[in-house]
Amino acid sequence: MSNNKQKLRRDVIMSIVDEKIGKILDTIYERPKEGFYLTQLSERAKVSLSSTYRILKRLKAVNLIREERIGPSKMYYLKENEQARLLGEIIKPSKSISKLIKEFFSDILALNKIVAYGKIDADRATLLFIGDIQDTNIIEKRKKEIHQQYGLMINHIILTEDQYNKMSSLGLYPGEKKILWEKG
Repeated sequence: MSNNKQKLRRDVIMSIVDEKIGKILDTIYERPKEGFYLTQLSERAKVSLSSTYRILKRLKAVNLIREERIGPSKMYYLKENEQARLLGEIIKPSKSISKLIKEFFSDILALNKIVAYGKIDADRATLLFIGDIQDTNIIEKRKKEIHQQYGLMINHIILTEDQYNKMSSLGLYPGEKKILWEKG
């Protein structure tokens, strides 16, 4: 689905949903695997504590949220069910693909640069990860997470800085390239 269609679907849904519910849903879907304490969710969404409580109760009643006791407190999680997945396809905040890629990969210590090779589509990107990355499992894990959460399929290759420079100078990457992130 194109970004425009997804944005239109989101705009239609959000226009008929109470603004406070929209803020809570946006906050939850920004980090769908994360649990939230009531006060934490209220602060992040910028919705009053009483409204946040009322909305969570409602979301729990329609099987979108599960509640877990942690000592005297309660933690609220997005349920991993079909309703939550379908709503997530509409609700999840629209972030630029470049920003999403930076968020998911830029904290990998051995990574020096992320280069987009060719055109980035809403559902597909080809990336060059430049750095001395020994453990490729972290890249694979994050690719899987980004695909599950945002539907973005990433093809990639990992190169050292020297390999990338030599291959570029030989014209082996002649297409459009864009540096998405570089270690500062």
